Amino acid sequence: MNELRELRHLDLRENTFTQVPESLSSLPRLRQLDLRSNRINEVPDWVVQMPALEKLDLRWNTCTIPRRVLAGLENRGCVVLL
Repeated sequence: MNELRELRHLDLRENTFTQVPESLSSLPRLRQLDLRSNRINEVPDWVVQMPALEKLDLRWNTCTIPRRVLAGLENRGCVVLL
């Protein structure tokens, strides 16, 4: 994904993802990630380490987000929509 390192907004809604693709962790400038209407069931810890993430949209999934992950994102000012 080196060719996408400058990507800032990514819309992956309405797919059939069951988990957040780990390859997204290599996108250092990603600010907005839209994962609405997938089949995601859990948000991984590494999402907190995405340095530029400002908005994470997880609506219309059946996911659980660990409290430490949610708190970590919100503490840095990232808006999480569930």
